[in-house]
Amino acid sequence: DFDPGAGSALMKAAAGIDNFALRLAADGTFVWARAWGVADFSTSISMSAGPGSSLYFGGSFRNLGFTIDFDPSPNIAAASSQSSSNGYVVRWDP
Repeated sequence: DFDPGAGSALMKAAAGIDNFALRLAADGTFVWARAWGVADFSTSISMSAGPGSSLYFGGSFRNLGFTIDFDPSPNIAAASSQSSSNGYVVRWDP
C-alpha cells in the first residue's frame, strides 16, 4: 500500500523485479503511485524531474520477446524487447 494515509493505493509487481514510483505532496499526503515491469526483470537506474510535473526514468528490461507497458494510465505504450538486454528512457506527465 503506497498511500501513507487512510486511503489505499495497492501496487502489484508483474513478476520478478519491477519498478514503482510514488508522489507525495509537501505535507506527506498521497498524490499518486505507478508500477511498471515485465514478467522477468526490469529496473529503473535513474529518475529526474523535468519541467512542470514531468518525470524522466531510465533503466533496462531483459529477455527476448517480452513487452513492457510504459504508460501508467489504462492506455498502453508498449515496447518489445529485441535482445536479451534493452535500455529505455521514458517521460511521464502525470
